[in-house]
Amino acid sequence: MNKTLLKTKICDLDLSLNRFIHKDLVAQLYQELKRNNITFRPHIWISDDWFSPTGVTGFAIPFYLFDDEIKEIEREYIGRVEGECPLEFMRLLRHECGHAIDHAYFFKDDRNWKNIFGNYEKAYPKSYTYKKYSKSFVRNLEEGYAQSHPDEDWAETFAVWLDSRNSWRAKYKNWSCLKKLNYMNRLMKNVGHRKENIILNKSIDHYSEMDMTIEEYLIAKRRRLKKKNLGRVSISHLHPSLGKDEEGEDVIKLIKKYNYQLKTKVALNLGLKQYQLHEAISNLKKVSKAQSLKINKKVTSKREQIRILEECYYSHTFKYFNSQSHRVIM
Repeated sequence: MNKTLLKTKICDLDLSLNRFIHKDLVAQLYQELKRNNITFRPHIWISDDWFSPTGVTGFAIPFYLFDDEIKEIEREYIGRVEGECPLEFMRLLRHECGHAIDHAYFFKDDRNWKNIFGNYEKAYPKSYTYKKYSKSFVRNLEEGYAQSHPDEDWAETFAVWLDSRNSWRAKYKNWSCLKKLNYMNRLMKNVGHRKENIILNKSIDHYSEMDMTIEEYLIAKRRRLKKKNLGRVSISHLHPSLGKDEEGEDVIKLIKKYNYQLKTKVALNLGLKQYQLHEAISNLKKVSKAQSLKINKKVTSKREQIRILEECYYSHTFKYFNSQSHRVIM
């Protein structure tokens, strides 16, 4: 790892919108707007994250996407590089463009906005519950981001609507979120060459103003994301049935083997919907994989594996919901 680069201040980096890994995809975004007869073009600048500030008719792209070496440092510290994949990058571009165009045309003034998407004035939550199988929201970014806030629901709906490869009428047929897409379609058809209400090309938190080092940025970001680190999830509630150093069968294999038999029984006894139990068990699988959990052979000699797994389903589901692990950290 380049330690000199880690100690470099972000503001001292030599970055340009004219050279980065997905420059052609920004051009694709403009083409998609043009294809829909929309003359609006969002202002884009470089910062430390993806965001479109309220009232600003543009959005920021994180600086780590503009340098291959910084990108690899981001991956090593954070575990992933958001926007590195072209598909994810386009989804993020369309999403942020949705915020920017809303700021430009004051779509929230439309009397139907709140009826369709909800109250945009409510405060952003620190976390939200992701209902994986809900058909009230489109699916664009990970973890059901449309479900986090009415403003994000709008931006996600715009992103799906704008995607030229997405046959949204067919994909979302019979979904309740189709009314949002139809509403979006009506609004955008009326935009056309209409002049924006405001044009505020202000670059909030431009990278050139950031005097923190890359290392300081990474440490702060990793601390913020620490709650999502599955490798640190406690497994004390699963003892003595499961453990890291046992010699029995992998828990992942047991879940695959018995899940169909257990899921209806456990959901019914706990008064949960199937999607809620699925969330808890998916989390159990992730924890089991992260910590290489196996069955305790001493326990299996006294009881059937399916009974042991059933007890683990109950105990982990209780922990999962009581600790609000099912909620997505914003």
